[in-house]
Amino acid sequence: MSGKSKAELIKELRDKEFRASYVTSILAIVRAFQIEALRLKRTWNQSRLGIRSKKPQSEISRLENPDYVNCTVKTLADIAAALDVALIVKFVPFSRFLQEFEDVSPEALDAKSFSEEFDSTPITPTVSIGSTASQNVVITASTSFGQNINPRISIAETQI
Repeated sequence: MSGKSKAELIKELRDKEFRASYVTSILAIVRAFQIEALRLKRTWNQSRLGIRSKKPQSEISRLENPDYVNCTVKTLADIAAALDVALIVKFVPFSRFLQEFEDVSPEALDAKSFSEEFDSTPITPTVSIGSTASQNVVITASTSFGQNINPRISIAETQI
């Protein structure tokens, strides 16, 4: 993201103060670019995102400013909810941090909404049929997400 080689950046990151400043700066830049990219993908203006997140337009403008660093997790969660995406806040090693932000293109920062991701994809059930020692048939079904579902099954008795 910085235009420096990875080796040069790692050398600079050996300084603890630089590391702290770098992380804060990158998070602010990525947050600003991602909120704007997701908003524009939906063809929303800042006011519309503000209404959906119950924030004033001026706060949306601040969040889209890469120099603004004083936002809360609650505010980001409100924005995520308005955009219908999830938010992850997680402590990670620096190697993962650097890898995560190697590509900050709009495509890399895209996050599909819940409905984009799940409403167009049918949930395919998995059905298992077995029998118990008393020859009772046991049928279990689950979705690709591991959720048990109640199967509706019609069984016709046949003899060979």
